[in-house]
Amino acid sequence: MEPFLDAPALKRLSTAEHVAAEIRTILLRGEVPPGTKFPEQALAQRFGVSRNTMREALLLLRSQGLIEHQLHRGAVVAELDDAAIVDVSQARRVLEQAGVAAAVQAPTELLQPMLDALDGMAHALTTAEFLEADQRFHQAIVACLNSDRLDRFFAAIQTEQTLVNAWRGDDSKTDSIYQSHKEVADAILARDFERAHLLVTAVIDSAEKRLRQARAATFEEGEST
Repeated sequence: MEPFLDAPALKRLSTAEHVAAEIRTILLRGEVPPGTKFPEQALAQRFGVSRNTMREALLLLRSQGLIEHQLHRGAVVAELDDAAIVDVSQARRVLEQAGVAAAVQAPTELLQPMLDALDGMAHALTTAEFLEADQRFHQAIVACLNSDRLDRFFAAIQTEQTLVNAWRGDDSKTDSIYQSHKEVADAILARDFERAHLLVTAVIDSAEKRLRQARAATFEEGEST
């Protein structure tokens, strides 16, 4: 509860979106464990808003996959179990494989955001910067589908994965991840759909494996304490 209540008070806050954005930042910094109950009244007082506004903010966070409602407990920080990780990964495959099909047909200038993200991965100074650039890389591929709704849906999926990484930490080897993404980009630029399709699928499979291993390791640590 402390990270929520230690957050700075907001001046002239008038919308639930502002409150949700502040809480989202706290969650994606990995400061609050999964399953933590939201102190609705205390948060409303801290942010200087009504309980109705706070409820609206929680609904927004729920729509983003950051919180979930549990019977008898109310709103809590969301946690992806193995089944949810598999489901999220499957959704990623569908969207990103379709994105690759569109990307290999797209004009080169429309692929620049993907290349910019790849450059961001190469020059990232911190893990957080690297992961942010990694997200932008995949967003750029899906953006080739030219659908605002699919972009929003994909952003929600990425948020769920970010929440898992934020709390469990991500000690992935950035060099190998960068190389796998560069191979995807090279295949797209070469207009080689079959290779790009296989490579982006392998990237998603690898990410799913890392998430499941991290979850299993955390569960084992909890059992041993």
